[in-house]
Amino acid sequence: MTETEKLLVSLKKSATHSKAIKAGIQQSMRTGKMKLNYSQLLGYTKGTDGNLVIAPEKAEIVRKIFELYLQDNGCRKMRCRHGSRFGTSCPKTA
Repeated sequence: MTETEKLLVSLKKSATHSKAIKAGIQQSMRTGKMKLNYSQLLGYTKGTDGNLVIAPEKAEIVRKIFELYLQDNGCRKMRCRHGSRFGTSCPKTA
């Protein structure tokens, strides 16, 4: 088998694998069993039943972020002006 043929077989396998993953995700969405990365979801944790539960200790931060957003503050502005409240800081520019 030539290198080109190997590449084509590999691409075909990748496409098939991708379709299977997408179909699985869509099925999970239809049944209401989406998988979320709870460690990266600010303000929520995973309950014992697997559903989202508001994390009270983070709720005030989430409220403040939404308040700042409604005042026309974008991500960069929030991080630079209010980052210390959220445990982050303004990124350095070159």
